[in-house]
Amino acid sequence: MVKIIRIAVIVFIILAMLPLLYIWGVWLYYSGSKSTEKIEYLRRNSTALNGRLEIPQNFIEAPDTSKTTIYMFGEIHGYAKTEDFAISMLEYLNRNYGVRDYFTEIYTEEAELLNRFLDAPSQNRGLLGKLLQYEKENIPQHHTEDFIRKWERLYNFNSSLDSAHRIIVHSLLGRQKDYKGMRDSAMLANFMACMKGIKGRVVYCSTGVGHIYRSPYVVKGHHVASLGTCLERKPSNKVVSIAHITLDSECYLPKESPFPTPRDEKTKLANADGPLLYFTNVENLREASPERGVCLYRLNVKGSPYKDGDDFVGYKSPVAFMVGEMTAEKGKSTIDYFQYLLLTRGYDAPTILKWEPCF
Repeated sequence: MVKIIRIAVIVFIILAMLPLLYIWGVWLYYSGSKSTEKIEYLRRNSTALNGRLEIPQNFIEAPDTSKTTIYMFGEIHGYAKTEDFAISMLEYLNRNYGVRDYFTEIYTEEAELLNRFLDAPSQNRGLLGKLLQYEKENIPQHHTEDFIRKWERLYNFNSSLDSAHRIIVHSLLGRQKDYKGMRDSAMLANFMACMKGIKGRVVYCSTGVGHIYRSPYVVKGHHVASLGTCLERKPSNKVVSIAHITLDSECYLPKESPFPTPRDEKTKLANADGPLLYFTNVENLREASPERGVCLYRLNVKGSPYKDGDDFVGYKSPVAFMVGEMTAEKGKSTIDYFQYLLLTRGYDAPTILKWEPCF
């Protein structure tokens, strides 16, 4: 009898440990390897951003004067600090290179509301309330205080400029009624249409992170050409891309999203080091970064180890049936996809706003 009890206890312990062993095995398989060379490179070629996330002078490469230069920032939706950085980048480009044209992942109706907001003699928060209603369908993760603060900050910045330098917002998605769901195709068509009426040869786009890749990525064996890829293919264009990545941060995952949602609509399970998503060799970034803060990394300096390998491009997942996977094409390196990396680490989810505008 005692022998049977012992066997039962051992079996119970083994069964109880299986989930932990699985998680540990998954982490070993997906997390990649540490590299002293890469860790030191990241430390040397980074800048920790201040509270307003202002970008140091000359950290971002200058436009190519012989081409149309398109700066692109791709966020992972639902995380704090990305809206602040999107505007910091716009301010940086406006001050240094006179960039006025801001393309973003919204409908034409939203761009019209925002340009009315920016041109008004005082801030009309009612217009921002209407903007939120469109975002309920477009990108529900934008229903946050960060998103509203982004446009208020742009209003204040625009108010300090003369009329010849003020920023204009452009839609990448076109009219809501005409949008058919082919996102990159719609964005390319609307971008090209808008560019016909733009005199400047340097512009700025902010979108979700997958849209700024300069080379095709692979999903279920299909090679997907993003907006950034299509723009980069044109010889008269130069695309400068900044990709976003997260560690130890909380994500706002609204009920409107296609994934199972926690009761408080927040989760820490979707960071770049798992357990749902794993970005290649992200442990080097963990070693090279402070425990909390926003850091910008330059990946394309001479001698960069990121000219080989596909670190940080897309992700793999032990639950790919639920969240999918996105990987680099064979033979492509990190800087074939983006030249800069923005890390947000150690932040709570953005403060969520109610759907009903309370302005």
